[in-house]
Parts: sequence; structure tokens; C-alpha cells
Amino acid sequence: MIVLVVVLLWIVPCAMLRAEDPQPAASTNTIASTNSATDTSNQTASAPLAADSTAPQVQTFHREITRKFTGDYFLYLPTDYGKQNVKWPVVLYLHGHGNWIKYGLPIPKHMVEKYPFILIAPQLPYPAWWDTDDLGAFLDEMEEEYAIDPDRVCVTGISMGGFGAWAMAVAYPDRFASVMPMGGSEIPSFADSIAKVPLWVFHGGKDQAVGIGGDIAMVKALKEQGSNVRFTIYPNSGHFVWPQAWNTPEVYEWMLAQRRGGPPVKDVPEPLVPSDSSIVFPSNGVAADPLLPLQTLKYDRSVTRKVEGSYYVYLPTGYGKQNVKWPVVLDIPPHGASATDYGLPKMVAAGKQFPFIIVSPVCPWDKEFNNLNTTYMVDTLGGLLDEVAEKYSVDPDRVYVIGAKEGGSATTALATNFPDRFAAIVSIGGGSFTGDRPTNFAQLPIWFFNGDSPRPYEDLIIELRGYGNDNIRFTAYPQASRDSYLQAYNTPDLFDWLLKQKRLPPPTSAPVTNTPKGLPVTLEAEDLTLTNAEVVPQEGASGGKVVKFSDDGAAEGKVHLAPGGYEIEGWLLTPTTADGVKLEIEGHRTMLQTREAQKLSVSVPWQTIHFLVTEEHDVTVKFSNAKAGVLLDRLVFKPLY
Repeated sequence: MIVLVVVLLWIVPCAMLRAEDPQPAASTNTIASTNSATDTSNQTASAPLAADSTAPQVQTFHREITRKFTGDYFLYLPTDYGKQNVKWPVVLYLHGHGNWIKYGLPIPKHMVEKYPFILIAPQLPYPAWWDTDDLGAFLDEMEEEYAIDPDRVCVTGISMGGFGAWAMAVAYPDRFASVMPMGGSEIPSFADSIAKVPLWVFHGGKDQAVGIGGDIAMVKALKEQGSNVRFTIYPNSGHFVWPQAWNTPEVYEWMLAQRRGGPPVKDVPEPLVPSDSSIVFPSNGVAADPLLPLQTLKYDRSVTRKVEGSYYVYLPTGYGKQNVKWPVVLDIPPHGASATDYGLPKMVAAGKQFPFIIVSPVCPWDKEFNNLNTTYMVDTLGGLLDEVAEKYSVDPDRVYVIGAKEGGSATTALATNFPDRFAAIVSIGGGSFTGDRPTNFAQLPIWFFNGDSPRPYEDLIIELRGYGNDNIRFTAYPQASRDSYLQAYNTPDLFDWLLKQKRLPPPTSAPVTNTPKGLPVTLEAEDLTLTNAEVVPQEGASGGKVVKFSDDGAAEGKVHLAPGGYEIEGWLLTPTTADGVKLEIEGHRTMLQTREAQKLSVSVPWQTIHFLVTEEHDVTVKFSNAKAGVLLDRLVFKPLY
């Protein structure tokens, strides 16, 4: 479901909505690989404000940011590569959310041997979403390194990578011979710019992670622009459709027949009745065939981009009268909210005064602040922080970031990328992108606000506490849902607490590591005693043993857990119903509220699930909705702390 949240945030266009007036706080229940950006330009478009500016004023900035884009990539070279002076076609493969490449690719070995090409699959460093500038620079490096035919480059991707494939087509419409998004989506307004690009789109008719509606609208818009786009729908499949696609010979024939700049080749037939169940594969998309012999290599590229935008700034009374360094609060508004009609700037306009500088970014003209895990957005706000630090009298040890809803999600993304710039963060009703790496800001003071439930913060807080961070607060507003920001900004001691925090000194020892204090060993599938299911030897994506369901696919068992935070991993090894197998965990308490028999209910396949056990006892594990014979691989209970 986390992927779905990120996906939905990605495709919503910028809109001007007006936020409600903050209300006085109601009774609450308070329980207590970094991408570095370097500024290379001092250009600004606005002069600093005069002292004693009692109302927010608009400013603009223009900067040039240079940073490193580094990480791993996986490479497959055809058997005959290098034997002759030949340029080869290449497939740029963008993985989905969760870095599944390490478990294998959905492209079967026998197909690549029959239809040879170079396969290059970058491993996205956390925290990130596929960024077109980064990928463009990466592809430049690959074309310098390998014998690649620049007229036969295909970009494809699955899920989040499907979004990336669409985005690459839009960013570089003249660079690719073909584009094949699988389980992604794109905004139809871009259709005119890529109407001449050979496209083959794949989607599951019952996809609940990334709804098929976005691709339907995009394909319709493309055809209205005269595109020869192909659209394959697997009517009975959910999100994981790529194994079916990559086991279809016509896909390779069509892909390798395309040439950059040429008309789409149409004489390769499109399968009329795609198979939904003939391919046996783990639900994380790894092919059942022997895996490709992939090399793991490093990429290292500098990426320079111009960032610009507008922001509102408030200078407190007394600013400029003495040589004083002031605290700064970066206030990131929700999606669509005008900075002047929201949060701290609106409170200032209503007569409220604060003893700190307030900076609130305006949604860029052609971008969105609703997905701050994108590199462009992180770079933009990093450039804004540089701008403010240069232009105003800022105390670098007292810089804070606060945000609500989408802006709340942005706070952890910024802390991940710039862990040394902030003294504390406040995240209100926004949750956290799973790409966030808490190891980067493991000791940063944080105050979370949400409705009556700790979700969607539970996973992140469990992990942070596992790193020993005791300076974490959570405030719940019953029945407030994600609109808790209306009360949060008026929490009496919020800003007193915030201003007491100072930037931590750089660590003098090795980075913090997570030392589990729960179970001494990880529980594997064979450690569970299940009714109506059996644990059988079966080679899967992780090897070892798997759970095999019988009868109606319902199974129940118990596992004894010590107090602590736990992580569960699991994948379906065989396809099942569109909704997947249901998993329920009963008998544990939620981390922040004492509720007996709290139930965690999810659909698998899942990547990672976190939950908390507050006292030693048996936890009930229930499965349902599985077909008889379905295999569940990598059912692992792993202690976090």
C-alpha cells in the first residue's frame, strides 16, 4: 500500500487549494547514502527583506546544483559480446520499489539467449525515486563504457520503474528506440510529446497497487495524437504482470525491430490472448527460469541541474538590529495549499509573531512538492536552504523543518538527504516514504502528529527507536485523521520544544547500527506451526523452505515472540487471486497506544512489515484467500531491536 500512496502523490497535478484556519488544539495524547548538494552559483532574483517585516513576503531564487549520482548497477553481456566490432542493442531496466534486482530479474535466461542484447539495470540508491536527469547521466556513462548501438536503446521498468520509463520517454523523446512501461502510469497531457515514440504498455486489469485507469487515459490520449502505441492488459492479473510480458517472444521481436527516429515497426504480431496463469513465478517478479548471470558494478556520475522557485519569508521583530544569528523554520505546505493561506505564514498574517525566521516554499511552476523523494524536489529545497543561509542571518545549528500531509512526508525525505542541516523535524499527518533511510537521521529529534492512529508513522518510529533515538514524540488527535495539522500548529509547547533543539555534532565514530535486542535468532518459515498448511522444501527466490497451503488456503498458527520491534518479509512463489493472500497478526499491541489484540492485516506480496510486541507472548498468524497449492516464500520474522 505504501507504493500506492507514493504513486498517487506522484500523479496528482498542482492545484490551488485553500487550507482551513488552524484551530486551537484539542486534548491530545502525547507519548513521548546521502545525496549531497553543492551550490555553484550565487545568482538571486530578489534582494533581502528589510528588518521588521511583519508579514510574509515573496522572494525568488535561481541556483545551480551539482551532486554525485552513484550506486550499483547490474550488467548482462551477450555471449558473443566483444568477439567482433559490433554495436549491440541495450535494454535499460528500471526496477520497482524495493530494490528487487538483488533477488533476480523477471527476464528469463533462455529468452535473452534467443534474443541477445545488453541488459543494464541500475540499482537505485535510497532515498530516491527514478530521476530523469540522473538516468540521462547514467545512460551517458553506459554508452561511453560499452558497445551500445545508440539507435537501439529500449527503456523499460516495472511498477515504480514503469513510472520511470514513462518519465524517461517524456524527458528524452528522441533518445529511445522503444519504451515499455509495466505497471506504471503517466499524465495524459504529455501524450503529444511522445506520440512518435514506439511504445508498448503493460498493465494488470485487477491492479490494486497502481490502478489501470492512468494507463488507459494515457493510451487514449496517445492514440488521439496519432500514436501507434500497443496496450496489453492482463485481465485477471494484479500488479505483477512483468513475468508474463517477459515470457512473450513477440515482446523481444518487437523491441529489437525498433530503431530510434524510425516509424514504429508494426508487422510483429501482438499476442491477442495474453496468458495470466501459465507462468510460474514468485510474486516479486523474479523469473522461475535460471537467473541471468549478472555482474554487479559501480556507477559514478556528477549531475548538474538548475533549480529555481519562489518562497515566502518572514523576519521576526528585531531582526537586523543586532548582530544576531536567528533560528529558521522551513514550513512545507500540503499539496495545493498556498503558502500565504497555510500554516505559519497564515498565522503571521493573522497577527501571530514568532521568534524565528519562517521560510515557506511555493509549488514550482512545472513541478510538485507532493513527492519530495524525487531528486529534483530534494535538490530544489536544498538550493532554497542554501539561498536562505546566504541571504539572511541564520543560526546554522538551529534550522528546523515542519510540514503537513505531503509536506510532512517531505520532512523525512529532506532529513534523509541533508541529515547534518537540521536540528529537529516536525511531520504532521504525512507519513514517510519507504525510501527514507533512518540511519541517516537516526538521532534527530522528531515530533510526529497524526489522527488517532500512529500509522503511517509506525514503521519509521519503530526503526528509529531501534537505533536508540529517545527524542521522538507522537501526538494523536482523535477523529482528526490527516487534518491533524489544524491542531498541531497551535500545540502550546511545539515551538518551545523545537527551539530547544540544536544540531547534533557530526559523529566521531562509525555510523549508528541497529542491534537487535529481541529474539537471538531470526524465525524462518519452518519455525511456524500452521494448521491447514505445511512447510515443504522448495527452491525459491531466497532458497530454503516455503509454506504450501491446502484446501481453501486458510491457515493459522502461533509464534512466541519476545518484546521488541519486528520485521516480516514474505513473497508469494506462485500466482493466486488478484487480491493476494491475506495476512493477519493478532495479539500484539500497537507501539504508541495500548490496544489488546490489535490486528495487522495486509495483502501479500509485501516487501517489509514492521510491528511491535510490548510483552513476551504468543502472536497469532492467520492466512486466508490463498488457493490450494499456493507457495509462500521468505516468511521471516526478524527482530529489529
